[in-house]
Amino acid sequence: MIITKKYYDKLASVYNILDAIAFKDFHNNFDVLKDRLSKIKQEEYNINDKVVIEHFDLEYYDKKILNFGLFIYNTMAIIKELDIPYFVFVFVTNHFGLQQQVDKILKNHPTGDRPKIIETIVNNQIYNSNLVENLPINAQDIKHAGLSMIGQPRIHRFALYNYLKNNNLLDSIKISIRGSSNRYYLLPRI
Repeated sequence: MIITKKYYDKLASVYNILDAIAFKDFHNNFDVLKDRLSKIKQEEYNINDKVVIEHFDLEYYDKKILNFGLFIYNTMAIIKELDIPYFVFVFVTNHFGLQQQVDKILKNHPTGDRPKIIETIVNNQIYNSNLVENLPINAQDIKHAGLSMIGQPRIHRFALYNYLKNNNLLDSIKISIRGSSNRYYLLPRI
């Protein structure tokens, strides 16, 4: 989990958490989300039954197609396809503005059946000092511009790479990126 244990424990003290899912575990393959949610699907849910989804910095936007993130749209489409009430979901996100996107996606859906959106920056990547090592870097010693895409396939990394490639900028910057056979697609309309 990316959210801190203390933050998760606080959620667990308020809600009956049926599952906690990290967005990064399924954004490349939404069948993973569908399978996981199918396993916890119930005929009825209590108001405190919740599935927590960590949504940290993974959206893909294409204004030609959508006015909101592709991945949040696909997530909402799967929830609808599985016929799970939206109120069962709590999205913990560092994306301030996700609530407005969900409201756009569900504009014709009853307001009483909406997911809870918690917009926060509280996560282990920011507050865990054991994950960060402060390295002394002398900027004058840098000979080439470079960009490391870490090695994990993420859509925003491919989008940046494609931008650099399409604008003939790859000769001016060294790039490290891992390829991917994943394809991103828009699920059926909600």
